[in-house]
Amino acid sequence: MFNFESITSRRSETVLRLLKLRKASERRESGRFIFEGRKLFSEALDSKMPLLAIYATEENLSFVERELNKASAACFDTIRLFSVTDEVYMKLTDEGAPQGLLCECQIPYELHTRSGIVPASPDERLFCAVGIQDPGNLGAIIRSAHAFGVDRLIISGCADLYNTKTVRGAMGALFRTKISVCSDITGSLAALSAVGYNPFAAVLSESASPLHLLDDDPSRLYVVGSEGRGLEKEVIDACIGQVYIPMEEGSESLNASVAASVLMFSQYLKRL
Repeated sequence: MFNFESITSRRSETVLRLLKLRKASERRESGRFIFEGRKLFSEALDSKMPLLAIYATEENLSFVERELNKASAACFDTIRLFSVTDEVYMKLTDEGAPQGLLCECQIPYELHTRSGIVPASPDERLFCAVGIQDPGNLGAIIRSAHAFGVDRLIISGCADLYNTKTVRGAMGALFRTKISVCSDITGSLAALSAVGYNPFAAVLSESASPLHLLDDDPSRLYVVGSEGRGLEKEVIDACIGQVYIPMEEGSESLNASVAASVLMFSQYLKRL
């Protein structure tokens, strides 16, 4: 039997503190982030994420208890459990169709690292995303990275990893994917080239090679940018090659997450 503390006021200190975690600056300062939904809660437990607190409406209390009973008993000491009224939950949620279950989690710094220049060993399967500002697109890229066997995703100048839309878009993949947040992408690409990687910029240009004609090179590292601005010249120049995805004539450019998924899958397919 679990003990749930009760929150009935929309202006309680806990509620006001959680609302601050909607801001990226507050998440960075506190080292915490929040996410919603039953599936993400279950995925976080399965991935042994450092959950700090669970906030559930009455209809979700038995579900929380069942999921905790399935998990390792070692996690119970660190997770605080709260029962909240529907009115309180509506203050907390930013979901269009809220499920009544919100989790507060510590940022997993060992899984998601931050550095100026990203170090790497030549046996990792890497993928790089630069300037992806839409959190939903970033979440989808993380989801594809996990699905297609990317060992580590490198991101630079992208939306915040712990934006609720990023977490929602990635689903449980955020809890299982190694991610390096890089502040110097050109320096990182040079460092990766020095240890044997071959960065290829995904661009539409006359010098770019069509994806289907590239040979099977496990050291190739694809780099994608946003569909709006693409990759900056200095990032393209830091790559040793360029690639494009063939499409029907007259087609619009692919959404960044779709393009990234196609590139990841092309490498995954060659390993099957």
